[in-house]
Amino acid sequence: MSTVNWEGRWEANDIEWDLGKPTSAVMDFLRDYPTPLGKTALVPGCGTGYDVLEFAKAGYKAVGLDLAPTATARAREHAATQGAPANASFETGDFFKLTGRQFDIVFDYTFACAIDPSLRNAWAAKYAEIVPPGGHALVLMFPLRKTVSGPPFGWTVTEYAALLEPNFELVYVKEAEGGTRTPFQLASLWRRRQPAGSA
Repeated sequence: MSTVNWEGRWEANDIEWDLGKPTSAVMDFLRDYPTPLGKTALVPGCGTGYDVLEFAKAGYKAVGLDLAPTATARAREHAATQGAPANASFETGDFFKLTGRQFDIVFDYTFACAIDPSLRNAWAAKYAEIVPPGGHALVLMFPLRKTVSGPPFGWTVTEYAALLEPNFELVYVKEAEGGTRTPFQLASLWRRRQPAGSA
């Protein structure tokens, strides 16, 4: 991940990235694709889990994953206030250590920008591993600007494309409302390609 003590940030409630509601990228996607694109969804770095619940409401078996136990606990508490849909669950764990599991769609909100840039190749490789051919990655490209330090660590659209295009084809890129973040972010949807040499 990064040198950030994420559990400490959650314990101190130092979580300025928490919007207190689902992200516009997810709400727009679910509006545009009301029929689920598969059965399962994963939100790495899910935090309080707002987006996980929206995927669950839309019919996905949705999993929220976070490295910080306090985040997982808060997500479960929040889910309980929303009726705790049976098809939503929350786990504490390391995204990079996921093995033997695949998801039809994975949503990246502020996960890619939170990891150390040295892990970006591993991030893209893990996406290619856990998303099956025909599955999708919904990626919020953020922050699209240079940063002196992080997190969030700055990205460019070209950098996202260079990492994802070997295994994914771009479906769309569109504006994503996010208050003061709006000028620095775009929502993108990517479809997993068939592996080279497969039938």
